[in-house]
Amino acid sequence: MTAELAATGWDAISELTVHSRQLGETVRALVLRPDPPAAQPRWLYLLHGRGSAAAELVPALAAVRDAVRSGALPAHVVVAPDAPWSNRASFWLDSRYTGDPAGGIAAGRPVESAMLADLLPAAEHRIGAPSGRARRAVGGVSMGGGAALRWALTRPALFGAAVLLSPAVYAGLPPDGSSMRAFGAFGSATNRFDAARYREVSYPTLLSRRSPASASLNVAILVGDREPALTAGSAVRDLDLEAARLHAALKRQLSVHTALRVRAGGHDWSFWRPALLDGLAIVGAVESSSDGRPETSGSR
Repeated sequence: MTAELAATGWDAISELTVHSRQLGETVRALVLRPDPPAAQPRWLYLLHGRGSAAAELVPALAAVRDAVRSGALPAHVVVAPDAPWSNRASFWLDSRYTGDPAGGIAAGRPVESAMLADLLPAAEHRIGAPSGRARRAVGGVSMGGGAALRWALTRPALFGAAVLLSPAVYAGLPPDGSSMRAFGAFGSATNRFDAARYREVSYPTLLSRRSPASASLNVAILVGDREPALTAGSAVRDLDLEAARLHAALKRQLSVHTALRVRAGGHDWSFWRPALLDGLAIVGAVESSSDGRPETSGSR
């Protein structure tokens, strides 16, 4: 596995390219590094949303950079991978979908394994690994927020915190109109969506299997109060309600410290950009607090 870090023209933001053995191709990510370099920066792996790309995260990375420079946040390294597979709807998952040429949807790829087995170690070898899991967080927007939760729950040795911005998670099956059903991320064989596969990797299942002795996990959930609703039969599902359900489920877990913030905004960057800074401040404050227990209230 080889890694290369090249300047892109943005101030202190570079492009990292890694050859992934899992995928057999090059993986790319944008990287924000402290300038000047910091001794022990925090790390954040930031996952973009469905239909989006790493390039659309540049304003968010710039916001983190400015917050660090002003002293509002401690020094951070932010790695924002790009996931073009499955019509940019991979949900950052190792898909079991074999494809349907007639339907125009390509086979799924081992995206999660490529990110965690190839990209993450290459980035940290190139830049310098964080000093322990407590300084490594995973975050994401919408599709990326749902994946960030899954990674944090299934990789406790890697991640001590998660920042979830309008996370695409459902306590039950996703509604009929959800892109989770359309592009094979949660599929198997030639079925684009497999309910059993979805349940296998959904947070209710992962929480039910979580050991009470698991290492502590700090979670910040931030969602707007104007999330668009999806209709599922006679029911209406929206991500602000699902975020509240997730928060309630996490509160019942030993060693999970969760904070929910519902604030004015919708499913867009005018909400997510400031929410990312708030989320990083929340999980950072939990790590440095004396008792390690944050507030768990809703909007303020």
